[in-house]
Amino acid sequence: MGICVVDPAGNQKAFVRMDGAPLLASDVAFRKAWSAVAWNMPTRDWIPFIVKDRVLLEGVPRIDGLSLLPGGIPIYVDGVVVGGLGVSGSHYSEDDDIAVYALASVAGIDSPVSAEPARAWSDVDPART
Repeated sequence: MGICVVDPAGNQKAFVRMDGAPLLASDVAFRKAWSAVAWNMPTRDWIPFIVKDRVLLEGVPRIDGLSLLPGGIPIYVDGVVVGGLGVSGSHYSEDDDIAVYALASVAGIDSPVSAEPARAWSDVDPART
């Protein structure tokens, strides 16, 4: 598992990668953290947000560096975004759960909204888009 923290400008401030974690987890964790800060929303919210809009569904996934995978959460202190957390290396639903739990356990950080089950691309019904 890789865990990345970025500042409000998306610059990596901290990173840890567990022994044996997939190498790609490092880059994906950063992209999730960056995406959460860049758009000021958890990455888990992207698929439900874009699924019913063909323009967004076509365009958003092409934004360079953006991750739509759950596991990226903005970090708030007193309602102000102070950074982002990205978690990768497990199933995306577990990455998201770990990110929510990690932020909820840190004193002084606004507790993130609990994650709803993340939707997979395979759950998207093309007839509804």
